[in-house]
Amino acid sequence: MNNENYYGSNTPTPKSRVREMEDLELFVGKNTQYYAPKFEKYSDTDSKVGWNWVALFFPVMWLCYRKMYAYAIGYFVLTNLILQSEHFIENGIISKLNLIIWLVFPLFANYIYYKFAKKKVETCDGIVNEEERKEKIGALGGTNAWAVVIAIVLSCIIAGIDVYIRFGSIM
Repeated sequence: MNNENYYGSNTPTPKSRVREMEDLELFVGKNTQYYAPKFEKYSDTDSKVGWNWVALFFPVMWLCYRKMYAYAIGYFVLTNLILQSEHFIENGIISKLNLIIWLVFPLFANYIYYKFAKKKVETCDGIVNEEERKEKIGALGGTNAWAVVIAIVLSCIIAGIDVYIRFGSIM
């Protein structure tokens, strides 16, 4: 049996656009009607820009809800390091830098999610059993409301520790 594909090589054939979009919709789960047209735009064009209102007002919570935990931790750590940096505070850069991050992130949030979803879906391409593959894609994707609750609790704890460190000796 020959393992060559249509293109004459042993590499896997590219996934059809329809199947790719179906897989991404399966991965997204809730709110596919919002993400599907955006993902199609990213697939069809070189555009990476869009807008996500939830990512503007609740960036870490949105990332956690969409199971992008490493991105959530990165965003949280980056913005908090900037806030804690005395050098930036002394030079008046702090508010501008965090403002830039706060405004730029929602411009690329949907694209970041698109790339994240594609990467996760591609990990399932080797699963031969179609039902098993779809089940795995659904499990990898979807949403996680508990992660949002945990993120809120941890944020409150960290904010409380920060307040205690800054003002504990005054009280």
